[in-house]
Amino acid sequence: GLTIDDFLGDVDENGVLQPVDDKKIALSFDLLKEITTQVTQKHAPFYCTFYRNDNIESVCFPDLIKISGNLFHTFSDCSNLKYAKFDKLETITRTGYVTKIFKGCVSLTTMSFPKLINIDNNSAFDGIFLECTQIEKIHFRADAKELIESLTGYENKFGAINATVYFDL
Repeated sequence: GLTIDDFLGDVDENGVLQPVDDKKIALSFDLLKEITTQVTQKHAPFYCTFYRNDNIESVCFPDLIKISGNLFHTFSDCSNLKYAKFDKLETITRTGYVTKIFKGCVSLTTMSFPKLINIDNNSAFDGIFLECTQIEKIHFRADAKELIESLTGYENKFGAINATVYFDL
């Protein structure tokens, strides 16, 4: 029968997913409403899960409302990742981290967070777009402007040095 490895690749001895040649992947985490984990990096289910998987072209969290766990480096260095969607994400709690989730994703050009209004962790976004050299636009809700501007890393556009941050949603 088919296993997850047939679609995503093999896992190495460190638990890092290894890409499968010539397979393009669109990931969708349907019905996942909240990501909860321990804050310890190496024990979080999403920690480095898809690290350096060049087959991933898109990732969607269509039903995700709340992050109270650790997504540290989840999609780092996925060089062909063109877009990621968090359409319903409203809250990142005190224990929620998306730090460096997209580090080195050089194909991302724009990101939008249309519902995000609550962030209880001041450093949750720090470095989220580090080395994402193609991101030109980052969109947030207009009424989240004060909150977003107060976050650690805002002054550096969360690592997306070529981006403009808009509060237009």
